[in-house]
Amino acid sequence: MEAFIYFFLLLYIISDTFVFRFQRTTLSVSRVLLNQGNANLQMLLTPNWVGLLGRINRGLWIALTMSIFVEFGWLWSVVLLGYIFFGSAITDIITPVPSYAQCFTIIKKTLHDGIKEQGAKNHEAMAALQQLLDNVESIEREHKIRG
Repeated sequence: MEAFIYFFLLLYIISDTFVFRFQRTTLSVSRVLLNQGNANLQMLLTPNWVGLLGRINRGLWIALTMSIFVEFGWLWSVVLLGYIFFGSAITDIITPVPSYAQCFTIIKKTLHDGIKEQGAKNHEAMAALQQLLDNVESIEREHKIRG
């Protein structure tokens, strides 16, 4: 049982770090473009699978908390919850993966896919997405984000 807990704990830390970094990247883009965070803009920049991964992480941390409680006791469950609520930001600072360049690549691919999808249906939406893509690429150049 312990091996499964360690495996899922490692899986959680890796996926949570990815989702946290990606969310911070979309928030930064939103702040540059609108001078404030905007959930609707962040949703446009985020592919569906990243949102799904975030929801899976929530279920995983609930299952991990209960499993750690049963296997190791309440103290270690509290330690895990402390990491979940406070340690994620620290992990984001010290880990190089995913890089901001990787996050921008995913954002640009998401916008390209949206442009292709809207191309034949709605020219206004396609033009708006193209303008957003141009702005994202401009931010990437301006802040010298490289892969």
